[in-house]
Amino acid sequence: MPGPILLFPSRNENALLEAIKRANTENRLLSLEPGTHLTNRGYGRDHKIEIGAYGLTMRGMTGINTAATIKRTDLSINAAFPDDNFGLFFIPAHASTADFENVTTWKSYTKTTDAGDTITFQYAVIIRGFIDISDLTIDCNMDKQNLQTIYDNSVPGKESPAEHSCMLGFSGIRTEGKGIYAGKNIYIAFSSVILNNILTKNGGYADDIWIGRGYFNPNIEKVKISNIKSENRVDPHRATISFSGLAQLVDINNADIYKLECEETSTGFGQWGNLPRKDTVYQPSQWKIRKVNADIIDIAVKGKAIMMDGRNLYTKTSFGVYQVGGQISNSTFHKGEEPRLIRLNDMTFRDVKWILSANKCTKRMLGIRPVSQDNDECIIHFINNEFKVRGEFVGGSLITSEYSTNPVDGNPDNDITNNVTVSLVDCKYDSLFGDTSDPDPTKQTHIIEAKERGTWTIKEADYSPIPRAIAVIKGSHADISVIYI
Repeated sequence: MPGPILLFPSRNENALLEAIKRANTENRLLSLEPGTHLTNRGYGRDHKIEIGAYGLTMRGMTGINTAATIKRTDLSINAAFPDDNFGLFFIPAHASTADFENVTTWKSYTKTTDAGDTITFQYAVIIRGFIDISDLTIDCNMDKQNLQTIYDNSVPGKESPAEHSCMLGFSGIRTEGKGIYAGKNIYIAFSSVILNNILTKNGGYADDIWIGRGYFNPNIEKVKISNIKSENRVDPHRATISFSGLAQLVDINNADIYKLECEETSTGFGQWGNLPRKDTVYQPSQWKIRKVNADIIDIAVKGKAIMMDGRNLYTKTSFGVYQVGGQISNSTFHKGEEPRLIRLNDMTFRDVKWILSANKCTKRMLGIRPVSQDNDECIIHFINNEFKVRGEFVGGSLITSEYSTNPVDGNPDNDITNNVTVSLVDCKYDSLFGDTSDPDPTKQTHIIEAKERGTWTIKEADYSPIPRAIAVIKGSHADISVIYI
């Protein structure tokens, strides 16, 4: 391989972009010398950077904090069209005619449009190219884009006016066939996106790092992010690390950040498991997360498409998961005001400490609420967990639930078979709960409200010597089963 390309700091907004293209084309390491390297301004899909099969390796010279800095240019976000003004957004190079010629087996996919029309096309999936970025400071520079002049939290669309203008973005792409290949599509995914030893700063309004949608599976085969830190966020909207599209494997290790978020919905194609995919046998996205310290962790995915292995996680503001399965252990979560854990897919919380807050308006403690939804079961196991309370509260319980009888859509066929399976074994509960001495029932406290249909398994010794009738409030419906062990 030829020697590295050395890029020195410059006020030229095109220097970094041209060096990236050259490094990929010539299969060379791109080494950024200490100092500031500017991104170029631009808007829309044409502003994405195509990376060919050689991939891209980009390094700073001297490590985090003293490293080279990639900086978004001042006033580079178009105030009239604030979305899709990226710092650097990487996609695989589009398929060539030769790629179409070399496909030996085409798969068939049928989708239904929002209008109810059916579209069928043939497709193939190619995995090639990679991104490897390390030892850099990433300056999102969102405090110098004049976004505060168009920000208005009371007006829809203006509460986060540049939410898709990420600083670093990555996604797979689709190439539509032409001529004799009309009606055929080739999807191309990066084999890996690796980010190591990265500091992001001055983020806000948009994501610092965004895994976008490719509308196929795997989109990116592997995302690995390690030794990442964020600081000086100028606006709370969006996240440090955000997934709108899934990778087959996600590995995040040693992060001290503002927010880790996933909001995968695969708009237009349905759930992750229903997308055009490379593998014949569907596999959910596998997440391995270690030593993440964040203000907020919020992982939501339709179709129960994430299996998580999380260890040593911490949030200081809020934590939420939606349709996620797997296990999280040795962690501490400030849950925040939102109590729900919705449609979890056989999720085990082992050796987890929960710090719970009351509703700000009612002051009532709703604690943690396992929630089934749309007739989809919610399965949660709490093993050796501790439930503590922060701040003032008036009445309530540490674990709560509601019986599903009145579907919000008015259709009696929906939501009437919602079902939970909840286990609470070897747990510790805040000593302020299990007190019915106040004659006002709204000020009384209990530990568990088992009111949703399903099976609740509870270890009685965990709340001893509080009597069962005070500790556990069981709903009166016949399809609620409480098993005491």
